[in-house]
Amino acid sequence: MLAYEELAQATGIFWLPERALVGAHAGLRPGERDALRLYDLRPKELEIAVEWSFEWPRGVAEPLRKRPKNGKTRPVLVPASDMERLVVLSARRRAAGAADDALLFEDPRRPGLPLSESATRRLHVDAGLRAGWETVEVRRRAGARRSLGPDLRPRHSNYSLRHHAASWMHDVAGFDWADVSRALGHHSVAFTYAVYVRSGADADERSRARLLRM
Repeated sequence: MLAYEELAQATGIFWLPERALVGAHAGLRPGERDALRLYDLRPKELEIAVEWSFEWPRGVAEPLRKRPKNGKTRPVLVPASDMERLVVLSARRRAAGAADDALLFEDPRRPGLPLSESATRRLHVDAGLRAGWETVEVRRRAGARRSLGPDLRPRHSNYSLRHHAASWMHDVAGFDWADVSRALGHHSVAFTYAVYVRSGADADERSRARLLRM
């Protein structure tokens, strides 16, 4: 998160850390995060109302607003510390003249619109390099210009924050998998299980330790 804090200072896009937290702890898809409005925050309930999403069709200058994937609108719980930051952000936006239905994460250069997908990708790469995340080499065609970006990029994409959220909800916040599935907006718990539950050496060791105590 420190990398996003630094990036916010460097770019002047002051809400970058809050948008990352919504992805990492609430598991919203990138388009769902970008479509959040000021009045989607429910501080007393520690909830965010997820009702819309943005989609960027190829060759279209502005995004299309649509219902979330699977048509599911849903409330999503967030930690109290995250909600405090989001409330401060919304108050700052309102003090600057934003209406209740304004985007929470609005592109400062294009009022009423979210950041473009390409800008979001560039910022994610920048944050990952600043934070020292695991990287992979960028493969380019022969003759491609270096100005296309750095030669390394984070192994995990901006969408991976959603994968982090699934593990964080279950392992840290103590949600059961049914609650995780609802928060992510999946059509079934079986799908959530198939995508996010992995059994490995650590799981085997924990199981073995429990059996030794029996």
